Order: sequence, then structure tokens, then C-alpha cells
Amino acid sequence: MLRSRKRSNALRKGASVVLSAIIVAATTLTITVAALSFSDSVLKVQLDVSEYEQAKNMLITLADMIEDVSASPLSAHYVRFNMRTSRPCFVSATYDVTVMVSGQAVIQGKTGIVEVEGGPLVGTVDMNPLLGSDCLIVNDVSKPLARVYEHQSNGAWITLDYSRVRVTNLGCFYYYDAGNGLSGYLNAVRIAFVNLTIGAISGSESLDIVVRSFPTVLKTSVISSNNVTVSVVLNGVRTEQLTVVGLNTVVVGGIQKPVIGTIIQVLNTEVVVTSQ
Repeated sequence: MLRSRKRSNALRKGASVVLSAIIVAATTLTITVAALSFSDSVLKVQLDVSEYEQAKNMLITLADMIEDVSASPLSAHYVRFNMRTSRPCFVSATYDVTVMVSGQAVIQGKTGIVEVEGGPLVGTVDMNPLLGSDCLIVNDVSKPLARVYEHQSNGAWITLDYSRVRVTNLGCFYYYDAGNGLSGYLNAVRIAFVNLTIGAISGSESLDIVVRSFPTVLKTSVISSNNVTVSVVLNGVRTEQLTVVGLNTVVVGGIQKPVIGTIIQVLNTEVVVTSQ
């Protein structure tokens, strides 16, 4: 009888040890699985955020490349974009841009945009400028013509657009046109517009985005006014205006000469974005 009780107690102790081991193992396994799941989620967030930051740098680099090739006709550059959860979007003819000088249209063009949608785990603010400013006329040669910004629209987006023109006061110089019998000192104003178009886009995971420029179309005209008013209309709704005030006289060799008007140079450059 005594032996039976001892044997029963031993079995109970053995069962308790086994049960405790099972509970400890199950708890450890649960904690391990939860930790792995959490670390996997954190890793996915970090990867999405890292890819989104890379996309920001890629679009800023692309903006610089577009401006560079627009100043060098028939040139090209490319940038590589690696995709995992981000989604690039290329949209042609997004904006209608009309440029008028003293009431006369000198440019009527369209320009596209390049966008990148961040992964599902990426968030951003409503609006955050990354490059350039929200204007239609850029009159400072040190400022970029492009605008790159991130914004919230059912997800995190980064957008690159060229929906503006650059207006530059080139100063005053002597002009002689024997054919039209015109000679004298003129102010000079340059208006530059980049028509961003979208070509064939194909690829997955890794995308080589190429920008190519075509020959620049240059038009010149002379007006009798020394002050030039440039107006830019976007999509027929938004308007911005700038008046370039020119010289009325210029001193040459100690003698004051009259300035008889303004010569206007209009540069229209087409840049195509493609993956080929």
C-alpha cells in the first residue's frame, strides 16, 4: 500500500514537470511567433519608407536632368528607379499652359507630370514642397523651373511637374536689322517653356527612366515698348503676371542713347520621358 502511494506521488510529480514544460514551451513559442510577426511588420514599414525616400531623391534628380537636357537640345540622361511597393505614374498633357506677352499669345502648350505613389505603409503630410515653388513664372535664374512636392491623396504621393515658364531679363544691346530697316538699342527678354511629354513606359521592379530633348523652337519678335508684361494661364483658370521693366536710355561712350523697344525671345523645348 505504501509503495503504491509513493508510486502515485511520483507519477503526479512527473506529470506536473511535463505539464510545466509544455506550458513554458507553448508560452515561449507564442512570444517568439509574436516577436517575429512584429519584427516582420517593422521591417516592412522600414522598407516601404526607405523606398519612398529613394523615390523623392529620384524625382529631384529627374527634375534636374530635365532642366539640363532642355538647355542642351538632342541630349539625354537617365535615372534608375527600383520598385517594390511604390508605383510610378506617367501622365501626358496634364496641364494646358498659355503664355501671353502684352496680350498676344506666344506659347500654347501642354505639359505632363511624373508621380510616384508610396507603399501602403507610408504616410505623409497634406503638402510638403521638396523642390521649387508653387508659381507659374520663375524670374530668378538660380531657382529651378521644376516643382517636386509630396502630398496626401488616398496615400502618399510625390509629384514632379513643369507647369511654369522662366522669364529672364537679358539686359540691353544694340540691334541691327537691315531687312526691316530697324536699328537701335533694345531691351531683351527671354521666355523659356519646357513641354514635358510622356513616351513608351514599360518595366517592373527596376525601371530606367530616360529623358531626351528635341531641338528647341526659337521665335523672336520686337515690340516698341520698353516694359514687357508676361501673363501665364494654367488650364484656363489660374493666372499669374509679371512686368519686366526695361531701360529707357543707355549711356554709350559717355553719350546717352534712347532705347527704342524690346526684343522678345521665346524658347519652347520638348522633353520626352520614356523607359526606352
